[in-house]
Amino acid sequence: MGTVGITYEDFLDLSYEPVDSDLVCTFYVEPATDQNPESAASRVASESSNGTWAELQVKGSVTDLSATACGIESADADDREGLHVTVAYPDALFEHGNMPQVLSCIAGNILGTKAVDRIRLLDCEWPEPLATSFRGPQFGTSVRSELFDAGDRPITATVPRTRQAIQRATC
Repeated sequence: MGTVGITYEDFLDLSYEPVDSDLVCTFYVEPATDQNPESAASRVASESSNGTWAELQVKGSVTDLSATACGIESADADDREGLHVTVAYPDALFEHGNMPQVLSCIAGNILGTKAVDRIRLLDCEWPEPLATSFRGPQFGTSVRSELFDAGDRPITATVPRTRQAIQRATC
């Protein structure tokens, strides 16, 4: 099998219908001034999966690990013109049970890509096999009521800002 070039355009297929095993994410994107919607969407899919800024020459196929930008819709936010970009990630891209690895793809370096001026992860549709591969809280959900007396409410944490606390205390 010969070498094949992989480019950003290989990560865009607007006719692709995600399958049940895909992790499907929706991003709010404002393309950089030198990017059109398709170019920005393909770069989001590429940079958040197995793509890179350089055209790759590979033997065989690595596209079974590639994300696919499969939806682009106009979306405005706060008087700004943007896009909703849907990206489908194949199950084979992820190590089941490894949340840091999943998050590094969908909410890691991609959030700093230069192909977009703004990007925000809006939603994820988790496939059953991936979602159930995580063991959950180390001590179970009972810790919420046993240690924190939180009932059904979520547990939140804050870190006091020392400088502000001292300024208020001395005023």
